Amino acid sequence: PGALKYLLEEHLKLAKKENADLKWLQYWAAVSPVEAIDLFQPEYESHPMVLQYAMRSLEQHPVELTFFYVPQVVQALRTDAYGYVEHFIFETSKISQLFCHQIIWNMKANSYRDDNAEEEDPMKPTLDRMVDNIVNALSGEAQDFYEREFGFFNEVTSISGKLKPFIKKSKPEKKAKIDEEMAKIKVDPGVYLPSNADGVVVDLDRKSGRPLQSHAKAPFMATFK
Repeated sequence: PGALKYLLEEHLKLAKKENADLKWLQYWAAVSPVEAIDLFQPEYESHPMVLQYAMRSLEQHPVELTFFYVPQVVQALRTDAYGYVEHFIFETSKISQLFCHQIIWNMKANSYRDDNAEEEDPMKPTLDRMVDNIVNALSGEAQDFYEREFGFFNEVTSISGKLKPFIKKSKPEKKAKIDEEMAKIKVDPGVYLPSNADGVVVDLDRKSGRPLQSHAKAPFMATFK
């Protein structure tokens, strides 16, 4: 894999003059996930052989490794001329429920360019369609797990929205509102925090919530067990 750059440098120069012979990519050893994702950059001009090699490299690695490159995989959709990345995301989401959840969260986070979710990213229509396709393909235990996890996490994050009317109130008033909302949250079995997929949330400290400083938003901190 370390020699890939030499093959591509030489042949991509030729590709601009004549038809470069990249047949050797069919047999080339797989590069790491982050190097494979880099092959979707514009400098490689969406060369079909290069893209096929990149996808084969990604698919050869365990999903537990690719899991760490979810943000880069989503960004690769910007130059996904032939739909290879989209296909990879959809198929990998069927294999790993944790990958499925992380990719959905990341796609939702990339749908807007601003913090107030008013300026849409050019990728948003693609991301919306993909989220719908991934969610619609879920069934049985995978669907139940998705609904439990996203329902739980939405309950937690929605507290910020309920705090917004209290932005100019005192800290004790904000704290009382957080405690009130935290008391309502039901912790379903098996749910986890997106930032720590290795740990299962068994409960939350209902009195741990405290408001954080922000003029525009209403962030808060809470402790989970």
